[in-house]
Amino acid sequence: MLYTISVSERDNKKQRSLLVKVGDLIWVPPCPPMPEEWGDCGCPCFFCTNNSSRYGIVVSKAPYKNSDRWFTMFDCGGWDINETDDVEVLSGDR
Repeated sequence: MLYTISVSERDNKKQRSLLVKVGDLIWVPPCPPMPEEWGDCGCPCFFCTNNSSRYGIVVSKAPYKNSDRWFTMFDCGGWDINETDDVEVLSGDR
């Protein structure tokens, strides 16, 4: 079964819809540069702090009622994605 999630395009921030399903290989783009006032602290996100490759697999649809969330697994652990996350589907059976 296919579901759709909307994610923002990296270049123009328009909304688009992606077909996502269990078993899809996804990629999370790198974070933008941190503000100068942060100094050398670096990005505090899940992927940066864990030195992730940012490649992951869609494991299952989240069981939350009326939810567009998906459970995913990355090299650094599990993470939920939803319609506002900037992700790209790299492979999947369409």
